[in-house]
Amino acid sequence: MSYGRAVQVTRILGLVLTGIYAFAAIVVLLADWTAAQTVAGVVFLGGGALLIFLGQNLTRLPPALAAGFICVGAVAGAFPLIPYVIPPVAAAVLVWMTISLARRPTPAQ
Repeated sequence: MSYGRAVQVTRILGLVLTGIYAFAAIVVLLADWTAAQTVAGVVFLGGGALLIFLGQNLTRLPPALAAGFICVGAVAGAFPLIPYVIPPVAAAVLVWMTISLARRPTPAQ
């Protein structure tokens, strides 16, 4: 896979996971659960969505720091969604692709 295509797939997967985590955080916030469950769900899901979003959109970050934000956000958001197999698998793919892109040298323009 070319570098540009890998960046595009990683960005799309990150945006999809950000949307899923943000939607799930809203659902958790509106659900009739205990206060502790609500706070934990919103912190993990909302924080994960925010970290992925910041890691992908703050252009002044070094690639290693941006990859760290994305990886921590993907894992944090996937934690409450473990029973639903697809988000944790997508988070693992996003972590793998982000780390591989951060380690790869940027091609000359």
